[in-house]
Amino acid sequence: MAGQGAVIGLVRDRGEAAILLVEPFFEFARRILDQGEVALAGTGDAMDEVAVRRLITV
Repeated sequence: MAGQGAVIGLVRDRGEAAILLVEPFFEFARRILDQGEVALAGTGDAMDEVAVRRLITV
């Protein structure tokens, strides 16, 4: 995982792109991100379809 963190860090540091990180390991995400937000959490069968669609619709 160190290699993935380094690449994400390079992209972040360049500041030319947004990063959408979907990561199950909190400690990894905390190490590499300078800001973040948990948009939705839980098991798939417990998630509300309307809430999920609101988050992923462009």
